[in-house]
Amino acid sequence: MNYLDFAGTVLSLIGTYFFVKADLRMWPTYILAILINTTLYFNYSMYASVFREVIYLFMSVYGWIFWKTNTRSNNNKIYTLTVNNFLLISLIYAILFFIIFSSSTYYTDSKIPYLESIAVTTCFVAQILSSRKFIECWFAWLVADSLYVLIMLSQNLYFHSILYGCYLFMALMGIYNWNKIKNTQKISAV
Repeated sequence: MNYLDFAGTVLSLIGTYFFVKADLRMWPTYILAILINTTLYFNYSMYASVFREVIYLFMSVYGWIFWKTNTRSNNNKIYTLTVNNFLLISLIYAILFFIIFSSSTYYTDSKIPYLESIAVTTCFVAQILSSRKFIECWFAWLVADSLYVLIMLSQNLYFHSILYGCYLFMALMGIYNWNKIKNTQKISAV
């Protein structure tokens, strides 16, 4: 049994449970999972995923600070993307994909540069949206998690393929729970 695969899976699931509940404890749990998963992905030459985990580490610290600050100021709102936000995110997506795919193709021995680049780019966008509490993050996570189920199966990382399958279910729960929270905000704002 690959212990890094198992430990990273368990911590990631716990962190995602907290995320679905919009609970601040997700961030320190994710940081531990990130450290383990970085090592695992490096061992499997999944360099775009290693890069993703390093960026996740920084974004998790940022998200933790942003969420904590908003909780203290009683501004625990869930947001929705505007058209301008969507256009900006789309531009960021295109640029990130080009950089990650080019780097994976020309500078690494990645066996799945195209699929992994799409998945990693989608994860980055989802993480950006998550750290700022945009409800659309969950739709991006659905796409990314679907891709990662395929990637993990192709690498024989069975615990992580199960993890991403669970993430799919949890993303649906996240959409439901965050919509419920958002609807409560609308009612209390009236």
